Amino acid sequence: MIEAVMYFVLGVLVAGILALAIAPAIWRRAARLTRARVEASLPMTMAEIQADKDQLRAEFAVATRRLETTIGRLEERTTEQTIDIGRKRNAIEQLTAESTTRAAAIRDLETRLAALDAEKAAFDERAAALAGDIAARDQDLAARAARIAVL
Repeated sequence: MIEAVMYFVLGVLVAGILALAIAPAIWRRAARLTRARVEASLPMTMAEIQADKDQLRAEFAVATRRLETTIGRLEERTTEQTIDIGRKRNAIEQLTAESTTRAAAIRDLETRLAALDAEKAAFDERAAALAGDIAARDQDLAARAARIAVL
């Protein structure tokens, strides 16, 4: 049992020594690859720096132009909507004036109709009275004709 534990401990120690021997080489490789990656991502010459600046300026100019185009379209749309609102407002005012005129005409016609109805009622009363007079005169005439016929 002790012998197995000793072999185990010996294996762990050998593995640790090998890891310590190989670790600096792995560390140097990782550092070298990291440095190469960082150097590849960063511009190193003035020409590369200027090219990066030019690229950023171009991207900014494109973004600015897109925004200007969008603003132009929105201003155009706003202008069209303002014109449309003005037209509709004028149409509403015209329809309101026309409605007011028609309402006044309707009131005048209703007043005239009421006056004509009153006049018709007066004529109907007069016609009824005249019809009564005619009927009375017809009876009187018939009575006189009967008296004349008797004589």
